[in-house]
Amino acid sequence: MDSGTLTLNAASEVYNNLGTLSSGVTSILGGGIYLYADETDASSAHLVGGNIHNNEADFGGGVFTAWDATLTGATLTDNLASDSGGGDDGGGLYLYIADVNMDGGSATANTGDLSGGGAWLDLSTLTVTVSDWGGGGTANVAEDVTIAGGTGDTGYGTGASFICDTDCR
Repeated sequence: MDSGTLTLNAASEVYNNLGTLSSGVTSILGGGIYLYADETDASSAHLVGGNIHNNEADFGGGVFTAWDATLTGATLTDNLASDSGGGDDGGGLYLYIADVNMDGGSATANTGDLSGGGAWLDLSTLTVTVSDWGGGGTANVAEDVTIAGGTGDTGYGTGASFICDTDCR
């Protein structure tokens, strides 16, 4: 499978001081980071810090995850989910059957050609605490968060939610 700059697919918990992940281009999933395990694995990741920018993928320009994850202090900027191979959702993050916590950091100036510039949630939960989600010249395009629905991308899918605990702009 075509995947991004950092690929993690083991069934163990991962802690990683990320550094900079940039210029990753993939035709499918996760231009910057790709986290995936099959449905029988109880995988999770705790990703600390990191500047994830200028990456591109069909789904999840910055990060694609099908794991539960915590992003602490991560910066997702200028990532693109493009329509090159039929996808175009989740410029910053694409969550698929995942519970993700984002504590600190930011998701700004990311683009989903169709929707979910900041994040696309498919049967997932994204909990955000004290994070910058853009505004003015750093806004995410098409919108900050899109929650996939059963009848279309504008509906709210069963089991999907977006929670902003404190000071999310």
